[in-house]
Amino acid sequence: MAYYKELKGDELYLYMNGKLIYKRWLKTGQSKVFDVMAYDKYTAMSIGNPERTAAEIFLDENVFYGLTNLNTGFDSPTIKYFSADDFRIVLQRVEKLGLGIYGIEPWENGTFYDVLTCNSPLNPQRYNAIFEKFLKRGKDLQYAASYYIPELTK
Repeated sequence: MAYYKELKGDELYLYMNGKLIYKRWLKTGQSKVFDVMAYDKYTAMSIGNPERTAAEIFLDENVFYGLTNLNTGFDSPTIKYFSADDFRIVLQRVEKLGLGIYGIEPWENGTFYDVLTCNSPLNPQRYNAIFEKFLKRGKDLQYAASYYIPELTK
């Protein structure tokens, strides 16, 4: 699968195989998933939905527990941001649980910094390499990710 990102003003567009799958307004933090097949019902949630999804509950209880969410309101409250040390723990837990990472989106001081996507979300070497790429830039970033979560119940 080929992923491509594009910035137009304060808007971030993410394409998969030439098809728009995700749009984010950077100033407001709002986002929209256009192709639920690219994510799935457990990883996509409308910013306007006040109820926690099964995915959010699962991630909070199994991946994010004991870690400090650094999102102080600079982005949607449904998106959790972590320090580099805590995010490394997130990635270890994701791997251990057999989950995946579609992409990593760091912010710097409450401002969008960059996003890199994984062409193999279930490949820990790939998403860890992306994380290391950000670390090598030497910036103090807050890290978020989009997560692949296999069906929670069958």
